[in-house]
Amino acid sequence: MKPTNKMNINELLEEKESLEKKEKKNNQEKARLKKLLQEITKKNNKVIITDTFTNDSMQNDLKLQYINIKDIVMPKYDDRSGIDKARIISLAESIKNNGLIQHPVLKDLGDGTYEKKVGRRRILATKHNGNEKILAKILPLGLTDEEEDFIIWDENNQREDLNLYDKIRFHLRFICRKFELLNDAEAIKLINNCHFFKKPKATVSDENRQKVIDLEKFLVKLGSYKSVSSLMNNLQVLNFDEFILDAMKESKISYKLAYLLNKSIEPLKVIYNNNEDEVQREIDFVISSEYSVTEAEKYISGIIKNNTPKDEVEIKFNKTIKKLNRKLNKTTPEDREKVIKSIDDLLKSL
Repeated sequence: MKPTNKMNINELLEEKESLEKKEKKNNQEKARLKKLLQEITKKNNKVIITDTFTNDSMQNDLKLQYINIKDIVMPKYDDRSGIDKARIISLAESIKNNGLIQHPVLKDLGDGTYEKKVGRRRILATKHNGNEKILAKILPLGLTDEEEDFIIWDENNQREDLNLYDKIRFHLRFICRKFELLNDAEAIKLINNCHFFKKPKATVSDENRQKVIDLEKFLVKLGSYKSVSSLMNNLQVLNFDEFILDAMKESKISYKLAYLLNKSIEPLKVIYNNNEDEVQREIDFVISSEYSVTEAEKYISGIIKNNTPKDEVEIKFNKTIKKLNRKLNKTTPEDREKVIKSIDDLLKSL
């Protein structure tokens, strides 16, 4: 049975109608129908441009044309902040063996050049194979900047699994356009304010409450976050250490591993006396070893446990206890009782 999130709208509607015709449905069929309805609602709620230009049926209607790779320019704002060279080589080999399965999407700039909208890796991989031209889909004229942004977002989010850093950059860009904000800082401020506005005891004006509603509706249309709070929780990725962020941009590590490594920087700095080269060496070792989150956590915990110096008072106290034990073992039972009583009296007086 095909997962509902992998089905197009026609497949969803056909199966829905088939199940609805059944007079008696078992529990499995009822659950399946519920999932179908949820997915249909989700697809219908998406911004129209997403359905129009990025599903398979409409992509096939776009004009296909061979374009000289040298005539393709990259946009000022790119959908991806990092490109892993190893993945480009792997993709190039796949294209060589299987052909180009999904065509890049370009915008005709009207001066003989074309701006890349979707498919930077495919273009680079084709160029790596020594090809001078690539078969691409050309966007129709007259699209707004917002419509073009939605095409890029939908393509990358659904087909290439954008890393969280680039995903957040996209959302801030969309929010700036939607709410006519000047920059990312204003978008982040709006997100944080909306999170506060949602608190039960917060005194919120009707205008601000409407902002929360509008922002959450917008997130649902993007099909990414169900609430402002969930988006706000992911904003911390913008403050990750640059070295860790670069590894995540190049898809070398997951967000969870990046989060763990970023959290480990300060404890490692303490151990290595703020020697950043040593800290980076440990982080780089975890990344190059391709550790899972669990393995990385175990490795870093081991470093911290084995190198963290104990408090000076604790060390003296432990030495005193050992010394006391040695002396007690050498005394008579009567004297031992007296010493223990003295210690008890001392503890009571503290």
